[in-house]
Amino acid sequence: MYQSYLVFVMLLKFDFFFFVAFTVQFIVLVVRSLNDPEFGLTIVALPFSLCMLLLAIYAVRKENKILMGIWYLSLAAAFAYFHFKIIRIYQPDQMWKYEGSGKFLTLFGTLR
Repeated sequence: MYQSYLVFVMLLKFDFFFFVAFTVQFIVLVVRSLNDPEFGLTIVALPFSLCMLLLAIYAVRKENKILMGIWYLSLAAAFAYFHFKIIRIYQPDQMWKYEGSGKFLTLFGTLR
């Protein structure tokens, strides 16, 4: 059982690294258009996801099923967020923003 816990914590650490790298890259790329609602969504996603990762660590340490359920729902929201962002990379009217980094962002988004 302890080994499963250690594997889960390791996966959360990887998740933290990939999410922060992905979101910071997007903040730098989307900052060009402050009037775009996508900018606000990108800014809000960073602290929300970091809080959800901390919630997951706390829930797994205390073995709280309700908090783990909330974390699973946040994973579904994160999947929708990453799916939306990857689609935005390849939309013809948005491709100019992601000219040099679209492939790397897709890699980080799919590894997450």
